[in-house]
Amino acid sequence: MQPLVVDIPLLATPKVRDFARLSSAARELTWYIMRVVNEVRESWFGSESFTGARDIGIKWVQALERRLREQYGHQNPNVILDLTTLLVTGSGSEGLSDFITSSEQNSERTLQKWDSSVTESLSKMRDYATTRIIPALQRLHIILDEILGWSYMPQFILFGLSADYVDSCLKMIERGIFVSSWLAAEARKELGAFKQFLSFIRHETIVANPSAESHTNPDHDILEVNGYLISGLMTSKIDEWFTGSLPQFNPGDLSCFGPPQSSMTLDEVIQLTRAALQDPSQTSWQPKVLLNDLSHLDKNLDALVQEIASRCQGVFAKGSQAAARSAAVSMDGGATPAQASSVPTEAVCHFVRQRVVSNQNEPDHLLQYLAVHVSSEGQALLCVSRMPYGQYVAGVHDDVEVSLLECSVRGIGGEGSTEVDVLDAEFFDEETLIVVYQGKETQGAIFVATVNYSTLGYDKLQSERYVSGPARTDMIGKRAGEKEGGASSVQSDPDHKMAPVVWVQKRIGVAGGEREGRTASCVCVGRGWDEDGGAGYGRGGAGRRRGRGDGGGRDMTITEVGV
Repeated sequence: MQPLVVDIPLLATPKVRDFARLSSAARELTWYIMRVVNEVRESWFGSESFTGARDIGIKWVQALERRLREQYGHQNPNVILDLTTLLVTGSGSEGLSDFITSSEQNSERTLQKWDSSVTESLSKMRDYATTRIIPALQRLHIILDEILGWSYMPQFILFGLSADYVDSCLKMIERGIFVSSWLAAEARKELGAFKQFLSFIRHETIVANPSAESHTNPDHDILEVNGYLISGLMTSKIDEWFTGSLPQFNPGDLSCFGPPQSSMTLDEVIQLTRAALQDPSQTSWQPKVLLNDLSHLDKNLDALVQEIASRCQGVFAKGSQAAARSAAVSMDGGATPAQASSVPTEAVCHFVRQRVVSNQNEPDHLLQYLAVHVSSEGQALLCVSRMPYGQYVAGVHDDVEVSLLECSVRGIGGEGSTEVDVLDAEFFDEETLIVVYQGKETQGAIFVATVNYSTLGYDKLQSERYVSGPARTDMIGKRAGEKEGGASSVQSDPDHKMAPVVWVQKRIGVAGGEREGRTASCVCVGRGWDEDGGAGYGRGGAGRRRGRGDGGGRDMTITEVGV
């Protein structure tokens, strides 16, 4: 027998724990939404153990039809027509009057039970949609929005997250929020119409009862009652939220005004708004407002929630295999890494930092920079890439400019150099990149350097295959693995000395700020809530917080490697 060693490096990172936390939260939210929707559905349609609020009105109409057919000889009784005649004229057929005055289904006890059942069901539908379903869907949207951001980051490429698939889930959740809000509004409307109908039935019961001493004036709205007779008593619009096909519409396309005919810039919209404020006549209501007919749309919230849960399961089920994809199996001293990632195994990405700066030479006046720390063939490199921000948003990544940098530290006087470990980096402003470093494979002092990334030499990489954000990092990793000699030296700003900060843990935060006449950066390392050191640097002067630093200043040399 031979020992078999399986190394799973991804488990040593917080990515798996963070993904599992989001997966558990999404599962609980989807399960909660499904249970709430099922509870609302049962209160309306009923179950094997109790009658739903929707069926009470149907049974009341069926009892009236049975009375008219068996006792008054009506072959095809039209109950809705008889009730509408009674509503408009105040006098109904003999069979209807007999049913109202003597039927058990029209007793006060039965009407009270009918009232309480429908009121409870529609109130629950209205309240649960606004206070439970919509907030849960909004929280689920936040979780998947974070997953969507991860799908664009090269650090999470092992999780196999598809941006298009996650985006389709987000659109379905947005559709679910819209449909739930629509359900709450419809339940509120139908509850008001039902109250008017029940007031009409009670009034007619009192009028038809000869023993009543006095008749009260009717307080029901005839139009509301007529609307409930047409849609509500036998067939309700609420049924559409639990029956039918899966909703496919886009909420943004339901506006009665339609999409704008011509695109306007933000400045033109502001000018148009100011003109409307100065001339009140431009803000007057139009005489006719056309409303779109939305009755043909599918609004099955139950099916939509089931589909959202299924798609979320697909997202997290595929991502849960990331740890296995990163596994390396060793046998007889040899390692066989898993070949699930499209990123070359010799290029490992440690972190990515992003900055969008203003550049008048670009079509949209914006330029995006990425600082990527990768390791290739045992050598750590700091790679800076840039591309027009408009192309990044549009998903077009044909032309990327990349500069590969090696980091080394020169001693005082410029003699000798040693390699260092880059711990963190952050864009400071539109010119400066802050780099936090430490002696290679040591636990000594931590230093800070600045690099003018706007003046680096960039080489343009062109490839038709790389069309996404993670693929840009793939390009950088591939070039880092294929780099050859021809390095040139780029000296950092000699006025900025590297001040040491005491090492406590591998938990480092770097931040920068700028105001007129002075810029400052701060590097913090700590244990729990303790901050053991920090440093500040500025063009107008240098400041330093009290710490346990004991090292002198050094200059940092950045060597540019040709690609």
